[in-house]
Order: sequence, then C-alpha cells, then structure tokens
Amino acid sequence: MLLGHLQFRALPYEQQGSYIIEHGRYLAHRWHENYGVNLYWVGSFFCEIWLEQDCLEMEQFRSFTSFECLDAYLPFLHLPEY
Repeated sequence: MLLGHLQFRALPYEQQGSYIIEHGRYLAHRWHENYGVNLYWVGSFFCEIWLEQDCLEMEQFRSFTSFECLDAYLPFLHLPEY
C-alpha cells in the first residue's frame, strides 16, 4: 500500500529515500547548478531526489502534488509524435 503525500513527508529523512527508491517510478532527470535532480512518481504525488555531484549522496527530497512543479522538466521530456 502506497503512502499519501503527507504520510511520506512525516517519515524520517532516511526512510524517505528508501521509500522513493522502492515505490517510486522514475520519470525524468535535470540539472540544477551542481545537483542532479531525479523525478519520481509515487501514486498520489511526485518526489525529487537531489544528488550533490561531488559526493553523490542524496542531499534533499522535494515532494509535491502540483503539476505546475513539473514545468522544470518540460525541456527534457521527449514524447513520441503521432
């Protein structure tokens, strides 16, 4: 059973990373300064995992439910033409 957005945010930091890796579906990647940002979809919300490139560790999670937050990924999405 998947957690809701608020339940996910209530998890300790270490458990958030494990939860996203186990239950999330990878969607896209982008760069922001020295960070690689991976986007995942987890049922009722999206989550970004920010990876600092010098040490390659999970630095931060940003979860959201608004589709407007996906705008940063539009340049990186390549959809097939029909």
